[in-house]
Amino acid sequence: MRYDLRQGTVREAWETFIPALADKVHGGAEYAENCGACDNRKNCRWCPVYGWLENGRFSAPVAHLCEVAKENKMFKENWQAQHRRYYRIAGITIQVDSDLPIDDQTFHPKFTSFRADGPGADTVTIRHHFGMPDLAGKDLGRELYRKPPWAISRQNGSYIYLGISPQADDPSLHRVATFNADHTRGRIYNDDVRGDSWRKGDVHSLTMFPSDQILIARLLADRRGCYLHSAGAILNGAGVLFVGHSEAGKSTTTNMLIEAGARGDMEVEILCDDRNIVRKYPAANGIPSPQAAEAQKHISSSSTREGHKRIPSPLTGEGEGEGGGEWRVYGTWSHGDVPLVSANDAPLRAICFIEQANENSITPLTDRKEITRRLLACVIKPFVTADWWEKTLDVIGELSNEAPCYVMRFDKTGEIVGEINSVIGSAVHGSTVG
Repeated sequence: MRYDLRQGTVREAWETFIPALADKVHGGAEYAENCGACDNRKNCRWCPVYGWLENGRFSAPVAHLCEVAKENKMFKENWQAQHRRYYRIAGITIQVDSDLPIDDQTFHPKFTSFRADGPGADTVTIRHHFGMPDLAGKDLGRELYRKPPWAISRQNGSYIYLGISPQADDPSLHRVATFNADHTRGRIYNDDVRGDSWRKGDVHSLTMFPSDQILIARLLADRRGCYLHSAGAILNGAGVLFVGHSEAGKSTTTNMLIEAGARGDMEVEILCDDRNIVRKYPAANGIPSPQAAEAQKHISSSSTREGHKRIPSPLTGEGEGEGGGEWRVYGTWSHGDVPLVSANDAPLRAICFIEQANENSITPLTDRKEITRRLLACVIKPFVTADWWEKTLDVIGELSNEAPCYVMRFDKTGEIVGEINSVIGSAVHGSTVG
């Protein structure tokens, strides 16, 4: 356990001898009964050297380190209570940490139903810093994109997002964000203006970006899901999407459904009137399971362009394949004119492509190429890369082959609700999507 510097060098002692000691000391009964059995061990700085220096035994507990460990644990718990929150969307838990305190007024009330008590099986972390990093002379890698408000670079597998001014002659940055390759860990550096906004509260996005879609849409592609311009609702227990761009009538449709629910025509829960998520869950032992999907992180289509590959499911084995599992629809907090959102989800039973007209009809759409074209036109995109497109095209192709789709033409009389009710009744008593 001793090294004689007269017989060797400091470098050899530091780089070879000391690391080799990690497996040399086994605590024995004294360690097992004390430090080894302590619930606070992970917060403690104890090591055999401290035991030797303080008590002459490598396995001896050190009293003052116990007190330090208790203070360390208390500090961590207090910091997490004041600086950390969890939110869950589409089976993905987003852990938000911040240098500034977080309280119940920091984020807009629309996030309330998405709050989670702690991390999930699939947890993404973002950390907010307040103060801009000094990037002078720093190598930011290869620039991939530049159009206000973003300039995006990639370096050593990480993505760097620079918040740039719309004025070409203004070099100032209002934020800097860095993400690892799959965007599951990120650090966001905010300027003073956004620091003031944080302190005032009522923040409308977890990332403090104009929209969280730049993160969430990226994550969904790795999890057999996508973000769609759509109104979403759970009608009599069935998940239904009303897909269309701005001015297509998503909010109008949502209000009609709210009125139908108030009349008792059907059970209605609004998910979101503007942007919703569809995601396909793998099957655990042949049964579609959200738990299987949470346990299976980063499910992706085969892609070699950027080193991605399909990861086997720990519950279902290699390759769920097309046709297995179940499509589900999720609400998001990105609402439009109707400020109702829900974190709930339901099995996807119908996709209606909406068109305002002078009639009220719902017609089955079976042309898969046309379905694919319409879905792609309404996919919400992050910063687009080749691998994101490959995975998203796989998702859309699978969705267009499996989901019952319709063209819904409607006016503002509300008569379309009866047609919707009929379609839902048929879907619920018909085959399962997926």
